[in-house]
Formats: sequence, C-alpha cells, structure tokens
Amino acid sequence: MNSSLCNTGEIIRNVPQRTLMENGLAYCPVSTPDPVEPATPAAQTPAQPAAQPAAQPAVAEPAMPVVTLNDLQTMFAPESEIVMDQNGFGLINAHTNVYASTYRPQTQTQTMLGRQVTLRITPVRWDWRFGDGATLTTDVPGHPQDRFNEETPTSHVYTETGTFPVDLTTTYEGDYQIDGGGWIPVDGTMSVSAETQQADIWRAKTRNVAEPCTPGSTAWGCTG
Repeated sequence: MNSSLCNTGEIIRNVPQRTLMENGLAYCPVSTPDPVEPATPAAQTPAQPAAQPAAQPAVAEPAMPVVTLNDLQTMFAPESEIVMDQNGFGLINAHTNVYASTYRPQTQTQTMLGRQVTLRITPVRWDWRFGDGATLTTDVPGHPQDRFNEETPTSHVYTETGTFPVDLTTTYEGDYQIDGGGWIPVDGTMSVSAETQQADIWRAKTRNVAEPCTPGSTAWGCTG
C-alpha cells in the first residue's frame, strides 16, 4: 500500500484516518479555505443637496411719506369768501344775511417718495366778525336767503345804522391717503381769512305818497 496515494474520488467524511489506511486508501484531507469575511461596503458619502440658486437681494419698499401741516399750507391755496344777500344792503333791527362760499373739501394728488399721495383739506369752522363788536362761530357755512328779514345760521341783526366791515376766518383740517389707502389725519389746523366786505345798514321810514316815482320826480322816496 502506497500511503502517498490519495483517493481523489469521493470525499469520505466522518471516517477515522486509520480505517482508511487499513482499507488501502490514502486520505487526502480536503483543505478548507479560511472563511472570507464579507467585504465591508465602502462608506457611503452622503448625497450632496442640489445647488440652490443664489438668493436675490430683497427689493426695498418705497418709504412711507409723512404729510405735515406745513406741507398742506405750502401745496394748497384754499379760499375763503364772504357772500352777502342784497349786496350787503340791510335794515336796522332786521336780519342781514351773510354766508361763506367755501364749504366743500379740496383735494390734490402728489407723487411723494415714489408713492401716490392724495391731500385733502376740509373746512370745519367759520368765525365771523360783523364790525359792530358782535362775533359768531359756526360749524356750517350758511346759505343764501331770498326772503327779507329771515333768520339764518349766519345772519346778523344790526342795531345801528352805518357801514360795517364784515370779516370771516375759515378753519380747515387736513388728512391724506397713500396709494388709495385709508385717510390719515394731519396734526393741527390751518386758518384762512377772507377779503373784508361791507354791510350797509339803513333805517326804514314809511310814508303815504300821492304820486308814483317817475323819471325826474322829486316826490318823497323817489330817487329822481
């Protein structure tokens, strides 16, 4: 028996080597390769997020304008005018009617700091001086009156005859809006004086006459 010979056929397992030799078989142990450790997967590099577009700089909003009383006085030339029934002619102890012509709000639109700004002034008070020491403050402008000796909110009764200067000061409040938004009040008020008018106050006398007034007539009460 050649002990160097190996049985290259079927691998006989679980049989002692001596038994194999006795049976004339050389046992060639099958080498079992060392177990191979599974390859460690390479560390995965975290996926990088996609590049984001560069942030655009924020566009600054136009500044908010602030309107002051001085702005209103510079931009507006509000009116204040006295109107008198009968061109100022009146009678003693009777109502002489005067009133203000300006009573509506006035508006104006400007571009300020890139925004559309609407300015508004509104008359809110009328201060009268009738020239005989009497004064009157109203929150209404008054109105015309066709009937003689009819009291109105702004009429005045003179107790003396003569010519009297009538003065009026109109007071305005202001506000403004930006780009059509809500109205924002302006601190303070502005006052505008009207041109002085004259009240010509007469005394009335009544007489019976026998003839009408004709051109050139010298009858009492006729002007010739």
